[in-house]
Amino acid sequence: MVMSRILCVAFFCLFPLAASSGEVVLIANPSVAAVSLSRTNLFNIFLGPPAVWPDGIPVVPVDFSGSAALKDEFYQRFLERSLAQVRTVRARLIFSGSGFPPREVDSVAEMLQRVATTPGAIGYVPREQVNRSVREIGFVP
Repeated sequence: MVMSRILCVAFFCLFPLAASSGEVVLIANPSVAAVSLSRTNLFNIFLGPPAVWPDGIPVVPVDFSGSAALKDEFYQRFLERSLAQVRTVRARLIFSGSGFPPREVDSVAEMLQRVATTPGAIGYVPREQVNRSVREIGFVP
């Protein structure tokens, strides 16, 4: 009984790490001309009112649904915010009528597909999952 509890705890402690297994990087639709983005840029894109890229194309943030480990890692690393803080900021934005939540996807494959086929889209995936349909964007803290 004790051994099964230990294994169960070990599994649940290690599972989130396995789910995100690599460094999270920013990806964008090939139409996006930006080479790198700052923390402030990302905050405005993912937690601010609707924005446009410098060439006039609307910015389309794409996020993972729920509380996935990958989502938590993204917000901690790039925005230095917990998921609870993200939900609070988004709720204020939505209730004030000045913004909308990002489009959501359920998997890395869906993230890649959505970003690749949506002009102006930006999202995030583990580095080893980046493919030729999207391009990686740099991050300047």
